[in-house]
Amino acid sequence: MTTPSSKSIDQAVIEQEIGKISAFIQTARQHLTEDKLIDVAALEGKVRSLCDKVNMSSDQAAENTRPAIVKIREDLDALDKELSAQFERLATSLVGSTRNQVTAAYGKPNDDA
Repeated sequence: MTTPSSKSIDQAVIEQEIGKISAFIQTARQHLTEDKLIDVAALEGKVRSLCDKVNMSSDQAAENTRPAIVKIREDLDALDKELSAQFERLATSLVGSTRNQVTAAYGKPNDDA
């Protein structure tokens, strides 16, 4: 059980974490629009750390950060959709590339002459 003195995470600290996560997500989304591959492995830890800090904050600080956290969730949902779309494009591209390599290696079908 937490005591009142252990609930010492300041709202400014939480807002700083929110800013870092939001910037990370926006950078990732920008890189996706440029067809760059991105690594989002660190994002889970950042979000987990934010949740821990919110849980350790006062009820008022947690309530004050609710809109920003909802926005992060919306941004994460958008990033998820964009990553899925990039994956689909890459998978389709790889299938086409493999088909082209096979065709180049063995000749085109019906090219017996």
